[in-house]
Amino acid sequence: MEKYQCGCSCCHEGSTDDEALECAREERLSSHSLQVCKLLVQNIILVLGYSLTVVYRKAVCSRPVTLRVGPQKSISVTSQIIISFYSRFVEAALYGFFQESQTDRLELLEDDAEAISSFVLWAETGQIYSSLQLEELWALGKRLQSDLFTNEVMHCLFTRDASVNLLTKDVELAYSLSDAGSKLRAYFRRQIVTEGPLSNKQEMS
Repeated sequence: MEKYQCGCSCCHEGSTDDEALECAREERLSSHSLQVCKLLVQNIILVLGYSLTVVYRKAVCSRPVTLRVGPQKSISVTSQIIISFYSRFVEAALYGFFQESQTDRLELLEDDAEAISSFVLWAETGQIYSSLQLEELWALGKRLQSDLFTNEVMHCLFTRDASVNLLTKDVELAYSLSDAGSKLRAYFRRQIVTEGPLSNKQEMS
């Protein structure tokens, strides 16, 4: 999956320049970019010492964190303050009582290197780029405890399934990666009810 297309009614039906400003995806990207800028500015202020009354460990967030991912221990380097803001799991690992909290390194040896790279890129830019299945990215978001990431993946699913057939293998993958009561399973159940296990749309030859 390259840069995904927006599926909102504004973009799907075509729009004028004025209407394009109302695109839901563009609004999310703008909000994400603004939040990243705020985090970086806040961090600069803390590092420069302009907030001396704030005694908080996140003042050290200017340091990069090195992620060692998968069995091959692939290296990915990113900003502590950004990735910890978007992942409660990473935040706990870097600022809690885990061994990693004493270093600038975090090991994610059971995760896929491409999946983590996709998450890091999304955290930095708000864009999802990956050749992995969206269901796999959703499961990664749940493991990393990133509600905003799983929400963005769901938006990608809405767009994907509006234009391609819903296949049994997609449903099986979703169920294998999620728990009962998850939003992912609930989404596919709704799809099955409305379209059946396979969509009525014809696949392109």
